[in-house]
Amino acid sequence: MRLDQRAARLLLSVVIAAGVLGGGVATAAPAADPTGGEGLRAAVAGYQAAPGTPTTTVTSTEVSGATVTAEVATPPVTRSEIITRARTWTTAGVPYSQSDYYGGYRTDCSGFVSMAWKLSESLTTRNLDQVAHRIDKDDLKAGDILLSYDNHVVIFEKWADTARTEYYEFEQTPPRAVYRKIPYPYYSGTYLPYRYDNVIEDDGEVTALPGLSTISRSAGDLDVFAATSDGHLKHRNMNDGVWGCWATLPYNAKIKGDPAAIFSAGRIDVFAQGVDNRLKKITWTSAYGWYQWADMGDYVVTSSPAVTSRSATGIDVFAKNAANKIVYRHYDTVQGWTTSWSNIGLNASTVTASGAPAAVANADGSRMNVFARATDGSLLSLMWTRDAGWYSWADRGGDFIGRPAASTRGGDSVDIFVRDHDNSFVHRYSPNGADWTTYPASDFGGYILTSPTAVSMTGQRIDVFTRNSGADLIRKTWTGTNGWYEWAGHGAVGAPAC
Repeated sequence: MRLDQRAARLLLSVVIAAGVLGGGVATAAPAADPTGGEGLRAAVAGYQAAPGTPTTTVTSTEVSGATVTAEVATPPVTRSEIITRARTWTTAGVPYSQSDYYGGYRTDCSGFVSMAWKLSESLTTRNLDQVAHRIDKDDLKAGDILLSYDNHVVIFEKWADTARTEYYEFEQTPPRAVYRKIPYPYYSGTYLPYRYDNVIEDDGEVTALPGLSTISRSAGDLDVFAATSDGHLKHRNMNDGVWGCWATLPYNAKIKGDPAAIFSAGRIDVFAQGVDNRLKKITWTSAYGWYQWADMGDYVVTSSPAVTSRSATGIDVFAKNAANKIVYRHYDTVQGWTTSWSNIGLNASTVTASGAPAAVANADGSRMNVFARATDGSLLSLMWTRDAGWYSWADRGGDFIGRPAASTRGGDSVDIFVRDHDNSFVHRYSPNGADWTTYPASDFGGYILTSPTAVSMTGQRIDVFTRNSGADLIRKTWTGTNGWYEWAGHGAVGAPAC
């Protein structure tokens, strides 16, 4: 199901829970509470501030009428770190409580914000404004909050629409911490935008781990490639269900993002974006093994590449350029580059991509499908056929993060896999690469940390790899006989090492 369906069910459960519990913060209509909508402010047990950490004098009036003043550590924190910290509670499903604690912080709405901002106390909705300042609606960025004084508070992540009538937020509310899309500023009540005083500006995007690529050389055989945070490439092979060790490939170049691997008879080519934003390629042959990395020209690419093939020696290479256009170039394993980089799609001048592409060709080379993420997070698709050439880019909807993955089970069929905006795993299918409405998207939920990569070793099997919240490699398999299996864990990337 899509996010709006999940949100509707969650909203219903929240309203029911609020009614059963007879208190707390009800999503539909939060009511003020004598304690400020949550428990009392409390110091975080075991909190250790780094030398030089700034503090703020915070004053509050307790239920008894007493005035309490204390110095609260207010360390600098980046926007992306705020979002990362908030996500730890939504991923763990931390239950809501005005008296319980998780990781030292009270597990209500303001304790949640205090945790995300790394404060030394669990503050309340009555005093969070003393470590933050008012901002305008149009200034909201990831890690800011919407505060209803003496009532409730949520963490803003991003706008859900260009009209800015809805947004994605993190929130601690009965029955547990959630991430969802809600109307601005909230379902009801007066909510004002605030910004933490010591926030460090960055883009607020949580940087995913370097990505993955997978190929199949034959039935029963899988190869997985993983970029590392220090700019190198690792490789692991599975043959007939037996996994080998992780090998680190030659060190003569540094890469970033997601590698893009492709297999032809007796040969593997892996393309990647270099740290210098130039394309790199490393090749394996059955006769020689792994070669050194090769520079593939001075053209600047601003994304990881995608590759597919329509012939025995041809490789079609795609990437995003500095103008945020998806560009294409053809490489031949015998001749080298045979074309120059060029924009693709009849409407290329009006289409802007915000992420790396994915590409897949059918078996006879008569058709290619290319995909990318639009600036609003929706899926863009483009078709090429031998008879007609490039068609126009089409918007297929959705809202996902990073790059899509594309594979085919045979014929003109296409399977698309994405990391959805809430980090769940989503699958879409088209029988011909053009019809994306007959078969609804399948949302498998969960939390994945990198964009997926997928391959079909036969027409009756798909293997999808990604990383979970612990950064371990995980795999989900589909077979024509049994459908989708549960996720299988394959441990940390790099372990065991060769």
